[in-house]
Order: sequence, then C-alpha cells, then structure tokens
Amino acid sequence: NRIHGSTCEGADAIDIGEGGRNIVIEGNLITDLIDKGISLGEGAEARIVNNTIVRCGMGVGVKDEARALITGNTFYKTTVGVHCYEKIAGQGGGHAEIKRSIFAACGEAPIKVDGLSTIIVSHSLCDTALLPGEGNLHAVPVFENPDLDLFGLVLNPPPKVVGDAPPLAADSPDLKDLGSRLKNPGVKP
Repeated sequence: NRIHGSTCEGADAIDIGEGGRNIVIEGNLITDLIDKGISLGEGAEARIVNNTIVRCGMGVGVKDEARALITGNTFYKTTVGVHCYEKIAGQGGGHAEIKRSIFAACGEAPIKVDGLSTIIVSHSLCDTALLPGEGNLHAVPVFENPDLDLFGLVLNPPPKVVGDAPPLAADSPDLKDLGSRLKNPGVKP
C-alpha cells in the first residue's frame, strides 16, 4: 500500500484506537503527511512491521497507554521518528519496543518520550545519534534511490560509521534484515 499527501493537521495515514488488539500494520509506504504516518492511542496494541515512513511530521505516535512492537521499519526525513507520550491527561503514556529499524535524516529527533512513557530500541541504526539500547549503530545509511522513494539499504559500500566505532563490513550481521524491505513501493506521484 502507498498512503501519501495529506496537508491537513490531524489526518494520520493509519489511526488505531479504542483498545484495538492483535493488529498488524505491515508493508506500507507512507509519505508526505503533515501529521502522523501511524497513530496508536486509547490502549490499542499493534505490531508495526516492514513499513517505510517518509517526510511525515511524526513517523509513529504511541499515546495514552497504547503499546507498539515496531520491527524492521525505515523512517526518513520525519520530524520525529517515533514519539511515545500522554496526549489526554490521566490516560497514561505510550510504550514502544523498536527493533531492526533505520532512522535517517529525522529533523527534530529519531525518538521522543515523555515521563509517563517508555521506548526500548535495539539493533537499530540512526544517523544522528547512537540510540540507547543493545546493538544499536550510529551510522549513515545509503539507500537505493530516496528521490524515487526506494529505501532498500545499500550494503556495498556499507553504512559509514560515525564516531570511533570500527567500520562495518557489507556482510556484518548487524546489517542483516535492517529497516523495511518493501520490494516495489509503487510509482512516486
């Protein structure tokens, strides 16, 4: 699926709430939204798998006791990649676990969390910071062709490590299954 092009504040591409359970959001290319690519709230629980979210105000918003397992996604040029927060006072924060995802060119922050919420990030890559958590990489990814919304991770050459960490090899297990793997996201409008 390709979801794109809303200039309306509050118009999220995918919006799940009211305690929805066992929801899987998978295989979407979401681009060019002023607000959220994916929004979870009101105690909803979802697995967010293999999505590419590009040029959105917020990639994924998790709020008001919602819970998300976010695996193998790519966030590119979002203002904030994943934000967990309390929106409605007294409802509690949002909670996310992020694995094997890529955060690139996020304007404000790759992740953002308030005092009532939690985010756990592991085995993910970010170009602006080394995110706290196990196995995370601070490196600059190279994508197939971002101008055409093709975000397959190019491994030869491998992503360039930032800072003092040793360089990555193209066959590094740290790069296996990293980010979304959409095969044909469709024609860019």
